Amino acid sequence: MEGTLHSNISEMVALGWINLNDNQFSGISSGIGLLPNLYSLELNNNSITNLGNAFDNVSTSLQHIYLDNNQIGNIPSDIANVENLNTLSMNYNNLTGIPEEIFELDDIQNLNFQENSITSLPDIDLGDLPYLNNLRLENNSLTSLPEGICNLPNSAYITVGNNQLCPEAEYNYDNYECIDSFGNQDCD
Repeated sequence: MEGTLHSNISEMVALGWINLNDNQFSGISSGIGLLPNLYSLELNNNSITNLGNAFDNVSTSLQHIYLDNNQIGNIPSDIANVENLNTLSMNYNNLTGIPEEIFELDDIQNLNFQENSITSLPDIDLGDLPYLNNLRLENNSLTSLPEGICNLPNSAYITVGNNQLCPEAEYNYDNYECIDSFGNQDCD
């Protein structure tokens, strides 16, 4: 299938799980958010470039969004409307940043942003995310991390390997137990 996921999908109110992986969809209709029972949206391996206003009006039942291996360049701030979001996976896209609103989602447990072009993170304190278990940022273009990155209430795991992080004397990422920074450059 190809094109945009049609707005008529909002008429399928009993849908709880949408798995349309491995197609050629280029966009998501705003009607997707109107499905009252939708808890999981999987659109991996498509050709989505823009999320538009897909999360402008969204059901509170949506908990899992998988958009791996697309061509998405940015995440709209209306992602914060997905109040009960548990997992957001956007590996292998064209992301250059992550909006601060994602780190305001109280129920978030898993954030996956591997293999993008993310250069920086918002100034965040992960202590405000009581359920966060995984933050995966490997193979991006990060050059620094916010100071509050390790203020974790749980034993969350953060991976930032293969970025452009340079361990500095006053802020050596290798000294943070919460971070796996294997594969970053040696700046001697």
